[in-house]
Amino acid sequence: MSARIDGASTEVEARTRSGARSSMFPARRWLALIAAVEFALLVGAFAAAIELRFLFQPEWAEVQFPVVLPYALLFAGVVGLCFVAMGLYQTHSREGIVGQWARMLTGIGLAGVALAV
Repeated sequence: MSARIDGASTEVEARTRSGARSSMFPARRWLALIAAVEFALLVGAFAAAIELRFLFQPEWAEVQFPVVLPYALLFAGVVGLCFVAMGLYQTHSREGIVGQWARMLTGIGLAGVALAV
């Protein structure tokens, strides 16, 4: 059924037959990297928001949030989970930038509702 084309590389045939999926799906690695960077940015954004909110009242910051890291991790986890639920990290996304923004804003709204409860 499959005829070999003259000049075709046998390396490509060997790679597809050997099942080396990591070289065939590099988009998953990029999406994992984007998700990890986004998680770190959300943790940093939460910590920066606490510092900014209690800029002139540092004693209240210590009373309200004695340890900021667990709250920041919870915030970043909920927002990241809502982004996953909205399909923001799908490799086969076909909508344009408007669709991505719509998914992101809906995910942020869903995270806001989840965090308020």
